[in-house]
Amino acid sequence: MKSFLVIALLLFGALLAFGCVEQNGGNGNGEPTIPPFPSAEPSLVACTMDARACPDGSYVGRIAPDCEFAPCPSVAPTLTPNPSCPPITISCWCPGFEHESCPTKLDENGCTQWDIEACPQAAACSSDNDCAVGGCSGELCGAKGADLISTCIWREEFACYKKTTCGCVEGACAWKSNAAFDACLNGS
Repeated sequence: MKSFLVIALLLFGALLAFGCVEQNGGNGNGEPTIPPFPSAEPSLVACTMDARACPDGSYVGRIAPDCEFAPCPSVAPTLTPNPSCPPITISCWCPGFEHESCPTKLDENGCTQWDIEACPQAAACSSDNDCAVGGCSGELCGAKGADLISTCIWREEFACYKKTTCGCVEGACAWKSNAAFDACLNGS
């Protein structure tokens, strides 16, 4: 009985396989032909979803119809310091932050220049009550309610802020100047 069942299953499988080949048609050599893949409409293009890293740290993907990568955003050329430039000899203090030195930038010749535009913006105020102390070391003076957050790096001049108060100075929140504070900042 078992052998009959095995033979019947083998015959059924052979008929099924033979029938499928004949259903798909043949090329005359006994080999099946594969029907052509239905083509998509010419306006529909699917691109792979890989990405390319750009020099500025962003990423771009492929775009139809050619599936080429999208162009990267333009990046300003990086300047390198020019060793033949003279050093900056005068001081620069950010407006409203009289004891914070201005940031620097390189000009088109690679010379270091003060970058006053990159200074933090002083918070507008009308009274001392509009200002508050903040920062990890209590070194920031800004508008009350503002995010006065800084990195937790200690600098010696931060101890000088204990000798003054944060308040409204000429319409901007700033550390108030006094003899003890000024002497501390000057290293006296």
